[in-house]
Amino acid sequence: VHYVVPPSQYLWHEILERTYYLPIVFAGVWYGRFGGMVAAVCAMICYLPHILPSSNGSAQLMASKYAEMVIFLAVGIVTGALADREHRRRHELE
Repeated sequence: VHYVVPPSQYLWHEILERTYYLPIVFAGVWYGRFGGMVAAVCAMICYLPHILPSSNGSAQLMASKYAEMVIFLAVGIVTGALADREHRRRHELE
């Protein structure tokens, strides 16, 4: 959906950019740190072609877009690590 929305629809682009976090969080919760990392890398791969055509934007805008991809990875790793810890804790209690 993010690819077919015209760039003039700025609000929708901002909303759709945040939906990239949903599969990252779900994968982190369900599959742990590795799953979160894999989902984050997949999201980065899907997000990169979207921002490359707009690389003629300001340096701050581009830095923001690339920083968003780093945050994808951080969210995936942290969510997965927390889920792994929860799974270990649950097994210990059982």
